Amino acid sequence: MGKDIKKFVNLKFLKTINLGLMRELIERHAAGTDGFDLTALDGDAPDARSKLIEYFKGPAGNWPEGLVADLHRISELGDADGAAIGPAASAAGQCQPVYGNRSG
Repeated sequence: MGKDIKKFVNLKFLKTINLGLMRELIERHAAGTDGFDLTALDGDAPDARSKLIEYFKGPAGNWPEGLVADLHRISELGDADGAAIGPAASAAGQCQPVYGNRSG
């Protein structure tokens, strides 16, 4: 499981994810993030992305179980099947874009 999630949480993902959304995601699991400083995501985007990259370079086994589960859900939306259901769910107001054309 750790290898799969590490392939998803890669440089491309970390360089394009909306920082506000990533902050919300990590905030949900803050107790298990070994003191990851969430305020780092509120500052300069390149610095914030560097902090994310450093955090996610660590072993996936050290990440909170809930965070890993959420990242798996996000990665599932990124495959062909997820791409097919994404627009319908979005139109129904059931999901929001995770990364891509959002600033941050």
